[in-house]
Amino acid sequence: IFLSFVLFILVLMPTVKTFAVQQDRIARLKSTDAASGRTSPIFGWVGLIGLIIVFALLFVATPQKSSIDALEAFDHAGSGFNYMTLSQPDKAIVEYQAAIELKPRFVIAHILLGNARLSLGEADKSHDSFLTAATLEPENSASHAGLGWSYYQQGKDELAKGKFLEALGFDAQNLDAHLGLGWVYLQDEDYDLAQKKFNDVLGIDNQNLSGHLGLGWVYLGQFDLEDSRKEFEYVRSIAPEFADSYFGLGVLELSAYDFDSSIELMDETLRLNSNLPGAYYFKGLAYYKQ
Repeated sequence: IFLSFVLFILVLMPTVKTFAVQQDRIARLKSTDAASGRTSPIFGWVGLIGLIIVFALLFVATPQKSSIDALEAFDHAGSGFNYMTLSQPDKAIVEYQAAIELKPRFVIAHILLGNARLSLGEADKSHDSFLTAATLEPENSASHAGLGWSYYQQGKDELAKGKFLEALGFDAQNLDAHLGLGWVYLQDEDYDLAQKKFNDVLGIDNQNLSGHLGLGWVYLGQFDLEDSRKEFEYVRSIAPEFADSYFGLGVLELSAYDFDSSIELMDETLRLNSNLPGAYYFKGLAYYKQ
């Protein structure tokens, strides 16, 4: 109601000013009207105030459709975000799509939709969402970082790297872009650059679990098992239900020839996330090495 009243004031104010000018002209004519015996104008201040009240009630009772759509769109986007925190991306997608249907140029909703689709491995669809956001707001860093992740998920590392760098050009503090570059460099076995990017992440947010996890893999790739273990253990202590830390520790124990521990950690990994094919592979390898 408050929003509708503010909109009413903005829309009606020019009309109110016009009415006031007319009233001033009427007041100056009153003496002439009375002297000549003509009836005074019916429209006076009482009429003006009454008309304003009627307009206000009508405006509040029937608020602008665009305002309602915007509020409903934000409500759907909020519901989608809540579903994502509950690890229910399917329901989140439905909410984000509803928000976009009401407000097609809702850039944040397009970005959130892209992130939800990424979490389901729908790289192509997420690419479309991020591309729409980037088209609507070409300098939006988040949309370019999202495009980078969609390319990374498709195995297009060079395109991903370009988009992550583009995102950092718009916002040097973009965590997703730093993380993305870290994982691209790690996959290329460029451990120095990967370590720099993950440290950049931790320089912005020293408790970022993905940053610590990335460093764990960097150290493991350099056969620094002690520092690698510290990073994986840190992630596990903060997020005991995060399967990736158990997976990293399982690979580490395999590298240290502790096959029993590796198998146990891979079992725990699969208990938490049965969709990690690498866990099956390394568990089998540990059995083979025994």
